[in-house]
Amino acid sequence: MRLLGSALLFTVALLSLGRSQAATEGTDAVPRVHIPQRTVELGRSQPGVKPTGSFTIGNTGSARLNIIELKPSCGCTVAEPETKTIAPGEEVEVTVTIDPRGKAGGYRKTVTVRTDDPEEPVVEVVVTGEVAITEHGEAPDRSAIFTGKCAACHAEPASGKEGEPLFEAVCALCHGHYGLGGPAAARINDLDFVENHDDSYIRTVIADGVSGTSMPAFAKEAGGPLDTGQIESLVELIRWWEEGYVFRDNRNYIGGAR
Repeated sequence: MRLLGSALLFTVALLSLGRSQAATEGTDAVPRVHIPQRTVELGRSQPGVKPTGSFTIGNTGSARLNIIELKPSCGCTVAEPETKTIAPGEEVEVTVTIDPRGKAGGYRKTVTVRTDDPEEPVVEVVVTGEVAITEHGEAPDRSAIFTGKCAACHAEPASGKEGEPLFEAVCALCHGHYGLGGPAAARINDLDFVENHDDSYIRTVIADGVSGTSMPAFAKEAGGPLDTGQIESLVELIRWWEEGYVFRDNRNYIGGAR
């Protein structure tokens, strides 16, 4: 009987605690995500050094905020929160670390934050920085982006693709969509570029990379993910830009922005 009485008292205590918490939060209580700093600038770092920064996720609502997911745009980026549950009026710090292998010059990554805030469930935080060129002008181990976690972004998406789909899958990460320029590489959908460089030059740059930059060798013979046919399809795509077109798919073209 004593054991039964103790169990009943414990159950009543739990129910009372639940009612008290519900009363505190209110039946209409909702979480509200607050990320005041939506750009993390990691600055200039040396090759081989993993730069680290942080941003905060706060809760300005009246109910607990749950972080459902922190999704980096690339395998080289890691985002780690102190905790995934944030009480009303509190905030947590998220540490962001970049693996610089294969990088040289500027980069731009993102971390997509998903929470149970009903009004703003998805927030994107931008991460920028620069990896210094080494003394001899060589980017450290440029082919590293085709291995490890980086392969998921820079190598695996190339499988089975040619032309514009291939460019958008693995080239646009640096050169921007349709080659119009990106955070880590120059615009190549440019009349001056395509008129002043022949097919042989473009083919060589794609296959062998460019020394002193973050442009790696994409040819399979050099450790990259592309076969000869895929490289040739990119040469043909870039040549189309000389006529002022952006190659959308195998059938449709739209006027290129110059």
